[in-house]
Amino acid sequence: MTEIEKIMGNDLSHLNTLDLEELNSFKNLAIEQSVDPTLNEFQKASLIWVANYIESLMVQRSGIYWLSNNFTLPTESANIVYSIPKDTSKPQCSFKIDDWFELDIKLYMYDVIFEKASTNSSSEFTYKKLGWSGQKLEIVREFSAGVYKRKSDSINSRISELNQQLSYMVGLNTQAFEYDRKNKHRVSNVKIKFYTADEKWVNTELDSKRFIMNDANFHQTLDETYSSNALQMNMSLDDYDE
Repeated sequence: MTEIEKIMGNDLSHLNTLDLEELNSFKNLAIEQSVDPTLNEFQKASLIWVANYIESLMVQRSGIYWLSNNFTLPTESANIVYSIPKDTSKPQCSFKIDDWFELDIKLYMYDVIFEKASTNSSSEFTYKKLGWSGQKLEIVREFSAGVYKRKSDSINSRISELNQQLSYMVGLNTQAFEYDRKNKHRVSNVKIKFYTADEKWVNTELDSKRFIMNDANFHQTLDETYSSNALQMNMSLDDYDE
């Protein structure tokens, strides 16, 4: 008897008499019924749980068979259509903050690290997981200088999306990027640091013209005498995932 059977007090041992294809049929039936518009959300969730439970049982049984039969999979497993579930969860830090000054955001070549300065707690995400590419990534990078002066409808939309995302990630209801009406530009309430490929911090206020980011690609220019045939790095972030 499985742990879930013990908890529920139900005997589901009859499932052990079914082969993989029969279990797959029950799983598909549960999935089909879960989209019935006459069901309420709880009923739909119950059927989705059934489908997930049966699928986990199928995977477990196939794995046990492999371990018990000279590292060969059961023949019927070749007929099972299976898709690895996609991680659709929103990225969220493992910590909360009470004010933006507590947060450091560090932009590296492959990923982004969120740190709570007072506790040294940190959470790491890839750019792909965060959805930071193109214009959105360029905006975050430029905010590392503390201000952002450019304006357009698309920029306004991207900044609004970033504010919502960052607030959700750290559990804060105020905006990380605010509009300074007096100076007529946006300011960052959070400290953002940009690092080069060799993990050297870039003072973007001084070096903004020497480090350019374009469409999720980092292009590092060392100085005015830099040779385009030497030391250039162009790494696409979309190739890296969690």
